[in-house]
Amino acid sequence: MGLPKPRKGLQCRGPAKSRRHLNGRYWKRRLLAAKKPDLSHPTRKLLEDAISKYYREQQGRGEHCTIEVYLRRERTHYFFAYPADYADTVILYNDAGSFARQLQKPAFEVIFAFNEASGALDLFIQGDKKIRREIEAIFSRLILEEELPSEEPDAPFELNGLRIRDFDFPTDPADGILEVRIKSLQLALVGPGFGRITLESDARTKRGDIYDLMDKALNHQRLNSETVHVTRATIQVMFATPGRLKTVTFQISYPDGCNLKDGPEHLKIKEYLKRWGIARE
Repeated sequence: MGLPKPRKGLQCRGPAKSRRHLNGRYWKRRLLAAKKPDLSHPTRKLLEDAISKYYREQQGRGEHCTIEVYLRRERTHYFFAYPADYADTVILYNDAGSFARQLQKPAFEVIFAFNEASGALDLFIQGDKKIRREIEAIFSRLILEEELPSEEPDAPFELNGLRIRDFDFPTDPADGILEVRIKSLQLALVGPGFGRITLESDARTKRGDIYDLMDKALNHQRLNSETVHVTRATIQVMFATPGRLKTVTFQISYPDGCNLKDGPEHLKIKEYLKRWGIARE
């Protein structure tokens, strides 16, 4: 990811180059209160102490913790936390060329990226769901002065299956559906600093071309099911009606956006969305 720009008045070094290669599977997002975070030095010290205490009590490491704060565009605040890891003995040669063993305490990373406009928190942390939730609660309580909201229920729509070229749209001949086409997909890349990619097929081409475009545009070695989520899709359904061809084009977005109305064809599509696994029962 790109390097954050330091906030004015903060004397802290830039992120290490290795941060560009953080494993995308450890980035997760959830919504917190949309408000300006407390960036004061006393509050940051409280966050350092709380993270340090958590890892000491839960994992026997984290004796020290340092936090650096940066601001990027679009009011996204980055908190880079460096708790101390387990001590390790390193075998090395010193500057004088002498062979030596040196006890070291490396640091590991916990990264918060909070957007004050949307309340979206992207958290990079290695550990299970319990660890993630407890660290989110510490951040929300100290930086936002808010208790962590309860987990959101499952979203009504699940769009990630549409990433697959061979996603199936089974239909009954009696319903008169001739074809279902994906016209556009919006992909959200997990982790701060990445944003979204929108793929839109040519109106004159067939359904498969949007997947050809996806194959050409995306680096599939780095962008996979762990790091790319479909957040919006434009779908076109063609009906054979007496005397003419009728086309319904609609947009559906994660978690619960859909602009289908209550006409006969629209109601039929809503039923099919459940059959196709896009709408949850």
